[in-house]
Amino acid sequence: MTDEHQRSSEEFITAARRLMRESAASWSSLTGRLEVREDEAWLDEGRKRYNAAAAMETSTPPEISVAVYSFSIKKNPWRVRMQRVHSAATKSPEPQPDLIICRDQTWWARTGSQVKTNGASVMRRIGLFGLDLMICPQPLADTLYYLDAREAAGGRAAILVSAGASEMTWQHAPELVVLSVSRYELEVDTELGVLLANRAYIDDRIARDITLHDIRVNPSFDDEAEFGIPVQPEGHG
Repeated sequence: MTDEHQRSSEEFITAARRLMRESAASWSSLTGRLEVREDEAWLDEGRKRYNAAAAMETSTPPEISVAVYSFSIKKNPWRVRMQRVHSAATKSPEPQPDLIICRDQTWWARTGSQVKTNGASVMRRIGLFGLDLMICPQPLADTLYYLDAREAAGGRAAILVSAGASEMTWQHAPELVVLSVSRYELEVDTELGVLLANRAYIDDRIARDITLHDIRVNPSFDDEAEFGIPVQPEGHG
Protein backbone atom coordinates (compact mmCIF):
# COMPACT_ATOMS: atom_id res chain seq x y z
CA MET A 1 0.00 0.00 0.00
CA THR A 2 1.44 3.35 -1.03
CA ASP A 3 1.84 6.24 1.40
CA GLU A 4 -0.66 8.25 -0.69
CA HIS A 5 -3.25 5.47 -0.47
CA GLN A 6 -2.55 5.01 3.24
CA ARG A 7 -3.17 8.68 3.96
CA SER A 8 -6.35 8.65 1.90
CA SER A 9 -7.65 5.54 3.66
CA GLU A 10 -6.90 6.97 7.09
CA GLU A 11 -8.72 10.18 6.19
CA PHE A 12 -11.79 8.23 5.11
CA ILE A 13 -11.69 6.14 8.30
CA THR A 14 -11.50 9.30 10.42
CA ALA A 15 -14.43 10.81 8.52
CA ALA A 16 -16.52 7.61 8.80
CA ARG A 17 -15.97 7.37 12.56
CA ARG A 18 -16.92 11.03 13.01
CA LEU A 19 -20.07 10.57 10.94
CA MET A 20 -21.15 7.54 12.98
CA ARG A 21 -20.51 9.34 16.27
CA GLU A 22 -22.59 12.33 15.13
CA SER A 23 -25.39 10.38 13.43
CA ALA A 24 -27.84 10.88 16.32
CA ALA A 25 -27.91 14.63 15.62
CA SER A 26 -28.38 14.33 11.84
CA TRP A 27 -32.06 13.32 11.74
CA SER A 28 -35.23 13.44 13.81
CA SER A 29 -37.34 11.01 11.75
CA LEU A 30 -36.74 8.55 8.92
CA THR A 31 -38.62 6.28 6.56
CA GLY A 32 -37.22 3.64 4.24
CA ARG A 33 -36.89 -0.04 3.53
CA LEU A 34 -34.71 -2.56 5.37
CA GLU A 35 -33.50 -5.70 3.60
CA VAL A 36 -31.83 -8.51 5.54
CA ARG A 37 -30.22 -11.24 3.45
CA GLU A 38 -28.58 -14.13 5.30
CA ASP A 39 -26.73 -17.21 4.07
CA GLU A 40 -28.07 -19.60 6.70
CA ALA A 41 -25.67 -22.39 5.74
CA TRP A 42 -22.62 -20.10 5.94
CA LEU A 43 -23.70 -18.60 9.26
CA ASP A 44 -24.07 -22.16 10.56
CA GLU A 45 -20.56 -22.93 9.29
CA GLY A 46 -19.31 -19.91 11.24
CA ARG A 47 -20.95 -21.22 14.42
CA LYS A 48 -19.39 -24.65 13.89
CA ARG A 49 -15.94 -23.16 13.37
CA TYR A 50 -16.29 -20.99 16.46
CA ASN A 51 -17.30 -23.96 18.61
CA ALA A 52 -14.86 -26.33 16.86
CA ALA A 53 -17.83 -28.61 16.26
CA ALA A 54 -16.75 -29.86 12.84
CA ALA A 55 -13.96 -29.79 10.30
CA MET A 56 -13.76 -26.52 8.38
CA GLU A 57 -15.79 -26.48 5.17
CA THR A 58 -15.27 -24.04 2.30
CA SER A 59 -17.70 -25.34 -0.34
CA THR A 60 -20.95 -25.29 1.63
CA PRO A 61 -23.86 -24.56 -0.77
CA PRO A 62 -25.69 -21.32 0.08
CA GLU A 63 -29.10 -21.29 1.79
CA ILE A 64 -30.34 -17.72 1.40
CA SER A 65 -33.09 -16.23 3.53
CA VAL A 66 -34.47 -12.76 2.86
CA ALA A 67 -36.63 -10.43 4.96
CA VAL A 68 -37.72 -7.00 3.76
CA TYR A 69 -39.45 -4.45 6.01
CA SER A 70 -40.66 -0.92 5.36
CA PHE A 71 -39.97 1.29 8.37
CA SER A 72 -40.90 4.61 9.93
CA ILE A 73 -38.94 6.00 12.90
CA LYS A 74 -39.26 9.05 15.10
CA LYS A 75 -36.50 9.78 17.57
CA ASN A 76 -38.21 11.93 20.21
CA PRO A 77 -40.39 10.44 21.51
CA TRP A 78 -39.04 7.07 20.34
CA ARG A 79 -41.41 5.50 17.82
CA VAL A 80 -40.80 2.63 15.39
CA ARG A 81 -43.06 0.98 12.85
CA MET A 82 -41.80 -1.99 10.81
CA GLN A 83 -44.11 -3.62 8.25
CA ARG A 84 -42.99 -6.83 6.56
CA VAL A 85 -43.28 -6.64 2.79
CA HIS A 86 -41.39 -9.81 1.81
CA SER A 87 -39.68 -12.86 3.29
CA ALA A 88 -38.38 -16.09 1.82
CA ALA A 89 -36.65 -19.33 2.78
CA THR A 90 -35.94 -18.74 6.46
CA LYS A 91 -35.08 -21.70 8.72
CA SER A 92 -36.23 -19.88 11.86
CA PRO A 93 -38.69 -21.96 13.91
CA GLU A 94 -40.54 -18.73 14.78
CA PRO A 95 -42.42 -16.94 11.98
CA GLN A 96 -41.31 -13.38 11.35
CA PRO A 97 -43.68 -10.66 12.62
CA ASP A 98 -45.85 -8.96 10.02
CA LEU A 99 -45.83 -5.72 12.01
CA ILE A 100 -43.72 -4.30 14.84
CA ILE A 101 -44.63 -1.13 16.74
CA CYS A 102 -42.36 0.39 19.40
CA ARG A 103 -43.52 3.28 21.60
CA ASP A 104 -40.76 4.30 24.01
CA GLN A 105 -39.82 1.03 25.80
CA THR A 106 -43.05 -0.83 24.99
CA TRP A 107 -43.45 -2.89 21.83
CA TRP A 108 -46.14 -4.89 20.03
CA ALA A 109 -45.49 -7.56 17.39
CA ARG A 110 -48.30 -8.93 15.22
CA THR A 111 -47.82 -12.25 13.45
CA GLY A 112 -50.89 -13.35 11.55
CA SER A 113 -53.78 -12.99 13.99
CA GLN A 114 -51.62 -13.01 17.13
CA VAL A 115 -50.29 -9.91 18.89
CA LYS A 116 -47.51 -10.11 21.49
CA THR A 117 -46.33 -7.29 23.72
CA ASN A 118 -43.87 -6.61 26.53
CA GLY A 119 -46.37 -4.37 28.33
CA ALA A 120 -46.00 -6.36 31.55
CA SER A 121 -42.19 -6.27 31.40
CA VAL A 122 -40.79 -3.24 29.57
CA MET A 123 -37.22 -4.47 30.07
CA ARG A 124 -37.94 -7.34 27.66
CA ARG A 125 -36.60 -6.25 24.26
CA ILE A 126 -37.52 -7.18 20.70
CA GLY A 127 -35.06 -7.49 17.84
CA LEU A 128 -35.48 -5.07 14.95
CA PHE A 129 -33.51 -7.14 12.42
CA GLY A 130 -30.48 -4.87 12.84
CA LEU A 131 -32.38 -1.66 12.01
CA ASP A 132 -31.50 0.06 15.30
CA LEU A 133 -27.77 -0.30 14.68
CA MET A 134 -28.12 0.81 11.05
CA ILE A 135 -29.77 4.11 11.98
CA CYS A 136 -27.86 4.68 15.23
CA PRO A 137 -24.34 3.30 14.58
CA GLN A 138 -22.59 5.30 17.31
CA PRO A 139 -21.59 2.09 19.20
CA LEU A 140 -19.52 1.00 16.19
CA ALA A 141 -17.39 4.13 15.91
CA ASP A 142 -14.92 3.05 18.59
CA THR A 143 -15.49 -0.71 18.85
CA LEU A 144 -14.23 -1.95 15.47
CA TYR A 145 -10.69 -2.43 14.19
CA TYR A 146 -10.58 -0.37 10.99
CA LEU A 147 -8.62 -1.84 8.09
CA ASP A 148 -9.33 0.28 5.04
CA ALA A 149 -11.80 2.85 3.69
CA ARG A 150 -12.61 4.55 0.43
CA GLU A 151 -15.40 6.38 -1.32
CA ALA A 152 -18.32 4.10 -2.18
CA ALA A 153 -19.55 3.96 -5.76
CA GLY A 154 -23.15 4.56 -6.81
CA GLY A 155 -26.33 5.50 -4.96
CA ARG A 156 -26.19 7.92 -2.03
CA ALA A 157 -22.77 9.38 -1.21
CA ALA A 158 -21.07 7.06 1.28
CA ILE A 159 -17.76 5.85 2.66
CA LEU A 160 -17.06 2.13 2.29
CA VAL A 161 -15.26 0.88 5.39
CA SER A 162 -13.61 -2.50 5.93
CA ALA A 163 -13.22 -3.43 9.60
CA GLY A 164 -12.34 -6.33 11.85
CA ALA A 165 -14.14 -7.30 15.04
CA SER A 166 -12.75 -6.42 18.44
CA GLU A 167 -13.57 -7.76 21.90
CA MET A 168 -15.55 -4.57 22.58
CA THR A 169 -18.00 -5.50 19.82
CA TRP A 170 -19.51 -8.25 22.01
CA GLN A 171 -20.21 -5.74 24.78
CA HIS A 172 -21.20 -2.59 22.87
CA ALA A 173 -22.77 -3.94 19.66
CA PRO A 174 -23.68 -7.63 20.15
CA GLU A 175 -26.28 -7.46 17.36
CA LEU A 176 -23.41 -6.97 14.89
CA VAL A 177 -21.61 -10.15 15.90
CA VAL A 178 -21.28 -13.01 13.42
CA LEU A 179 -19.28 -15.96 14.74
CA SER A 180 -16.00 -16.63 12.90
CA VAL A 181 -16.36 -13.38 10.96
CA SER A 182 -13.35 -12.44 8.81
CA ARG A 183 -14.31 -8.80 8.34
CA TYR A 184 -17.21 -6.38 8.26
CA GLU A 185 -17.96 -4.00 5.42
CA LEU A 186 -19.94 -0.86 6.26
CA GLU A 187 -21.32 1.84 3.98
CA VAL A 188 -21.52 5.04 6.01
CA ASP A 189 -23.82 7.70 4.56
CA THR A 190 -21.91 10.98 4.30
CA GLU A 191 -25.01 13.12 4.96
CA LEU A 192 -26.55 11.28 7.93
CA GLY A 193 -23.87 8.98 9.33
CA VAL A 194 -26.31 6.05 9.21
CA LEU A 195 -25.27 2.73 7.67
CA LEU A 196 -26.57 2.10 4.18
CA ALA A 197 -25.07 -1.40 4.25
CA ASN A 198 -23.63 -3.72 6.89
CA ARG A 199 -22.06 -6.90 5.53
CA ALA A 200 -20.38 -9.69 7.47
CA TYR A 201 -17.89 -11.91 5.64
CA ILE A 202 -16.69 -15.36 6.63
CA ASP A 203 -13.62 -15.93 4.44
CA ASP A 204 -14.51 -14.04 1.23
CA ARG A 205 -18.19 -14.99 1.26
CA ILE A 206 -20.98 -12.78 2.60
CA ALA A 207 -22.77 -14.44 5.51
CA ARG A 208 -25.13 -11.57 6.32
CA ASP A 209 -26.00 -8.48 4.28
CA ILE A 210 -28.23 -5.76 5.77
CA THR A 211 -29.09 -2.77 3.58
CA LEU A 212 -31.24 0.37 3.72
CA HIS A 213 -33.10 1.68 0.68
CA ASP A 214 -35.39 4.60 -0.27
CA ILE A 215 -34.47 6.73 2.76
CA ARG A 216 -36.53 9.86 3.42
CA VAL A 217 -35.21 12.28 6.03
CA ASN A 218 -37.35 14.10 8.60
CA PRO A 219 -40.87 13.41 7.31
CA SER A 220 -43.68 14.46 9.65
CA PHE A 221 -45.93 11.81 11.20
CA ASP A 222 -49.34 11.65 12.77
CA ASP A 223 -48.35 9.71 15.87
CA GLU A 224 -51.50 7.63 16.24
CA ALA A 225 -52.00 6.99 12.53
CA GLU A 226 -48.41 5.86 11.92
CA PHE A 227 -47.57 4.24 15.24
CA GLY A 228 -50.97 3.05 16.48
CA ILE A 229 -51.05 -0.07 18.66
CA PRO A 230 -51.97 -3.27 16.74
CA VAL A 231 -55.26 -4.84 17.80
CA GLN A 232 -55.71 -8.60 18.00
CA PRO A 233 -58.76 -9.69 15.99
CA GLU A 234 -61.80 -10.83 17.94
CA GLY A 235 -61.92 -14.56 18.54
CA HIS A 236 -58.13 -14.89 18.76
CA GLY A 237 -55.72 -14.97 21.67
